[in-house]
Amino acid sequence: MDSRARRSPPRVAHPVQGTRPYGGDDMRARGLTVPLLCSLAIIAGAPAALAGGTSLYSGPGPRPGPDVLYGAPAVAPQLENVGVWSAAPILVSGASAYRGGEFLYQDFLYDDHGAAEAPDPTDPKGGGNLFSKPNGTYTYPTDPAYANDAADVVELRVKPLSDATAFRLTLNTLKDASLVAFSIAIGGTPGVLRSFPAGANVQAPADLFLTV
Repeated sequence: MDSRARRSPPRVAHPVQGTRPYGGDDMRARGLTVPLLCSLAIIAGAPAALAGGTSLYSGPGPRPGPDVLYGAPAVAPQLENVGVWSAAPILVSGASAYRGGEFLYQDFLYDDHGAAEAPDPTDPKGGGNLFSKPNGTYTYPTDPAYANDAADVVELRVKPLSDATAFRLTLNTLKDASLVAFSIAIGGTPGVLRSFPAGANVQAPADLFLTV
């Protein structure tokens, strides 16, 4: 047995087919790559800069759409805070929240025709109304003071004070306060129903009714 150390044959690095040594034409190609990438970056960044502007038309000539689209948001008295009230409105129909010590409930607008979910066949205003026909059996008198919307609730708020509990109920349209009243049921036992006052034709659990 040969005890002499065997040496492995030398390894030769073979160039990979298709590669070229660094330098020469590759250097010239690399020199063109940098400005090309910079140009692409500038072009790709252009839409982002344009998207940051206003979404409404601001170029020359007549602008599309009515002027109201370009005006400031309207100030809605129904959403203003005065007195002890300070919480921002929810602005989501059917939602409730606690904000800054106030309980808020946001009602559905223009749903003030009762809960029967059936049109009133005697409604003199519903015959040709195919776009927003009332879906309820309660119909307003034809007197313009009702504005066909006098009992439409926008929002209810409740807030505890140091010596009382404050309630605020906001109506959507109020031309004559003497034509409108509302009641709030307070307390009660679940399952024990009491009729609301003034022939309101609705029941709810309640120990007391606050009628305004």
